[in-house]
Amino acid sequence: MLDERRSFKRFDIPLDVEFKISNSSEKYLMGKTINFSRTGLCLESNAIAPNIHDVTEIKIKLPEKEAYTTAVCDVAWQRRVDEKFMMGIKLMAMNKEAKNEILQYAYDLWLIKMRD
Repeated sequence: MLDERRSFKRFDIPLDVEFKISNSSEKYLMGKTINFSRTGLCLESNAIAPNIHDVTEIKIKLPEKEAYTTAVCDVAWQRRVDEKFMMGIKLMAMNKEAKNEILQYAYDLWLIKMRD
């Protein structure tokens, strides 16, 4: 049902992520994407989640590369699930080429899955 309200398809894709609240001196925390879309992503982490509407800096590992891209985001929602935190992240600023690379990779995986 929730997918019907979304403007853009979310693709299931696990990518390594490092994140921290903007302007904080704390170190980056580790996480992994659950899904990714043109406007946001779902992030899972064992670390403590930022508060809702905290501006957050994230580093996303590009698919099949050792390189990371950075983004500035807003935490739209968060909840604890068992021993992990799930967060809905709205992308506010991200390198367009890197975002397109992730989306193309995710789309290609989705196509392969649909053909099977």
